[in-house]
Amino acid sequence: MSPSSQSSTAVPSPSTAEDEEQSTPNQKAQTEARAAILATLSAAGSHYSALSQHKAQDLHANSQAIANQEAALAKSTQDLEKEGKKWAREAEKATRGLNRFGDLQNWAEMLERDFVVLEETLRLVEDNAGISVEATHTRPHGIHELSEADWDKTIAINIKSVFLGCKYALVQMLNQPPLPGLKDKGWIINTSSVQGLVAYHNTPAYTAAKGAVSQLTKQVALDYAEQRIHCNALCPGFLKTAMTQNLQNDGRMLAEITKAHPFGGMGDPDDVARVAVFLASEDAAWVTGVNLPVDGGYMIM
Repeated sequence: MSPSSQSSTAVPSPSTAEDEEQSTPNQKAQTEARAAILATLSAAGSHYSALSQHKAQDLHANSQAIANQEAALAKSTQDLEKEGKKWAREAEKATRGLNRFGDLQNWAEMLERDFVVLEETLRLVEDNAGISVEATHTRPHGIHELSEADWDKTIAINIKSVFLGCKYALVQMLNQPPLPGLKDKGWIINTSSVQGLVAYHNTPAYTAAKGAVSQLTKQVALDYAEQRIHCNALCPGFLKTAMTQNLQNDGRMLAEITKAHPFGGMGDPDDVARVAVFLASEDAAWVTGVNLPVDGGYMIM
């Protein structure tokens, strides 16, 4: 064969024993490294498996505890709803009121119809009737100018109706047992006025009638305390109502009234209503015979 046609393919020479001896340490090191890695991974896997199992047990225990708490909460909620409905029924029954508007001289008929026949318990009467004929005049009227008709009308509405309310409320309360859970037989609240305590310019009929309401309140409280029947009166100051519209429309008079109240201005009907709620409640169990001013400080001037 000519040199130009000679093949350039390289043929590997067979390995010798010396080569094998030189490669053995590397192979052993690699094998040991692989074994160490596998051992580490195996240990980590076992640890993770144990940790996961422990966490799973904890999660299961927590889930069970939450489920138990949810069940207890659901039962408590049901119990509260049941109790709430019970107390709502009791509150509705206890606070059921009969509001009557119109001729307050028909008290006997009203009580016979609404309480005696229905066998209801009378807990509270609030005598809230009043007019001021003086407020309808275009100019102030002294007593020498007051007509007998205006006087009679004022007395009939402002004091006679209150007298009848007290009279027939007492008849019912005296013939009924004490209110459930209480020693008291009932509450009477009359609406008087600061003018039932002190005079005001040119309001003779109104002032006289409200003075009578204040004194009647004390009389009822004294005579029926032994039977635990409360009787108190609200004495509002000047309020923003239709009765004081003339004052509100007169800038000079409104300024004088505003100055006469340490709190300033005139009160709202709600200011009186909140005090009425107190006097009608068990919080006022040790209160009777009081004529309570609700007047923004008018009486201290």
